[in-house]
Parts: sequence; structure tokens; C-alpha cells
Amino acid sequence: MNYVYCIPKGGFNDNLCVINRALEYCKKHNRILLVDTINSTYKVDFGIYFTFKYHNLICDSEKIREFLYEKKITIYPSILNDKMNDILNNSIEFTYSKQGFTYKSIITCLPSSDVSENIVVFVACGGGDGYSLFKSIIFKPKIQQLCKVIYERLKKTYIAIQIRNTDYKCDYDLLYENNKDEINSANEIYIATDDKKALDFFIDKGLSVKNFTTYPKEDKYTSLHYSDVDHNTKFIDMLSDIYICGMSDKLISSSVGGFINLIKSCNKNKSELAKQFERIDE
Repeated sequence: MNYVYCIPKGGFNDNLCVINRALEYCKKHNRILLVDTINSTYKVDFGIYFTFKYHNLICDSEKIREFLYEKKITIYPSILNDKMNDILNNSIEFTYSKQGFTYKSIITCLPSSDVSENIVVFVACGGGDGYSLFKSIIFKPKIQQLCKVIYERLKKTYIAIQIRNTDYKCDYDLLYENNKDEINSANEIYIATDDKKALDFFIDKGLSVKNFTTYPKEDKYTSLHYSDVDHNTKFIDMLSDIYICGMSDKLISSSVGGFINLIKSCNKNKSELAKQFERIDE
């Protein structure tokens, strides 16, 4: 059997888009997709948190190492031949360029057609519609329960305000002014933001505000997923934010980027989101 070994970079929506591109390639060329996120941005094993409904998509990093470690395999691009163990051990650095992620100036992209090598190594970051793959996620029972416990700390009903204000900027002062009546009359407000200053802005308004995000000790960071917060903590924070915003009675945001579009899709399809967090025996 032949594989695509994928390391998705960037934020969670970027991850989903990269995985989806690789999945379409695998469907077309009868390959199994191995998604290894231990060496990705979040540095967590997605397989601990969820699986996907696709039988040809494996996101369990331990299983992936069983498949590939110390095996005699051919690799595309050929510059990576005999280096699979180094890739798995994170001993190889893939460098970002405008053309894509490279190793010694060779781009690690999906080939235009199928190749003879056993493994296609695909390292990429890219945006788009992450929801098309998100809705195929099957969350592990412990993750379902954890997100629900966090969700139950909110009053019913509540509105959610999503503010992305690190790598992209959001005028949350204007957002408040444009939605002041609805925000001020809300039973409770959940603030999902990567910027604690934005959270403090709404707290200072004397509103009934909740937020369950763990922020870095340092004020300056590019984005939460690149911050020094514990890897598992920030991943759980992100998943619970998706669930809470998705299940909210009203979602308010003027943020830009793929992540807010993912959240909007979850909120628009909240009945489907609720099903994803219903207990399914593994």
C-alpha cells in the first residue's frame, strides 16, 4: 500500500484545509493518508482527540510510526529518501517559502499526478473551507465530555463574540458600538478571543462575561497556536471555543480569516455540531 504522509501547518482551519487537499489526492490515487500532527503547529497528536469518518485517513501518530519507522520505503520528493526516521523524529526542518514548505529548496507539495514512490511527503499551510472536513470529525468520548463540562458553565441562553486580534486585527470597540443594544441586553456573553486586551475591554463594560481561554504570560505573541501555552491546553481551549461559539444562540464577529468562517459554519449547522458531541462508543 502507498501513502501520503502529511504535516499540516498553521492554525486549525488551515490544518483541516491541508488535510482535505491531501485526502482528495489519496482518493484519486488510491493512497492512505497519514496525518502526523506531533510535528505540526499544535504539537499534539490529533488521534488523542478525534478520528475522521474516512477509512483511508489515519491521524494517530503512534500508528503512523508503526507503519513507517525503520521501514525500507521510497519517498517523493527523492531528496527525502532514507530520511523518513529523521522526519518522524522531527530532526528535519521544513522551511516556509512563498512557493510552499521546502527541504533544501525542494518543495514538499502534492505531485500533479500519481508517482511510483511508496510515500509522498506533503508539508503545507493553507486556508479555505475547513468545515467540509470538520463535519467528518468523530470526537473521542473524553473530549466530548470535557467540552460539554466547559459548556455547562454558561447560562442558557447566551451570545458568543469572537474576536481575532493578533495576526489579524479586529476593531472590537466598533464591534461593540454596532451591536451595543444586543450585547448589553444579553443574559450572558462568551468572549472567544486570542487577545486578552479584547476580553478586558468587555469586562470593563460591566457585562456578564465568561471566557475559558488560557493566555500566555507574555503580552506579545503572533497567535495563540504559536504561543508558549501548554500544547494540550491550548488545543482543548480551541476545541471548546468552537463548540461554545457553535452552540451559541447568537454569534457576533467582525473577524477575518478561515477560523471565524469555520465557527460560523458550525453555528449555522449547530444541530450537526451537537451530534458530533453526542456519545458514540468507540
